[in-house]
Amino acid sequence: MDETIETFSDYTKKFTGDHNLWKYFKKAKNFDTRKDLGFSPNNFEEEWEKATKQQRNLMCFSIDGEENTK
Repeated sequence: MDETIETFSDYTKKFTGDHNLWKYFKKAKNFDTRKDLGFSPNNFEEEWEKATKQQRNLMCFSIDGEENTK
């Protein structure tokens, strides 16, 4: 997870400017960074925390069962 993102502005900066994430995406100009990125500016911190927590949970896994069995 990107620890440099703390505000909606930090997040939208990742999609604009010279060093943006969509630099090579041909249709990037069709998207509005204020509306189309999945988070609202009014509730960003809570939404971002929930989304990053869900992503971290996806990366945590355990293997149940005995070795060499199916």
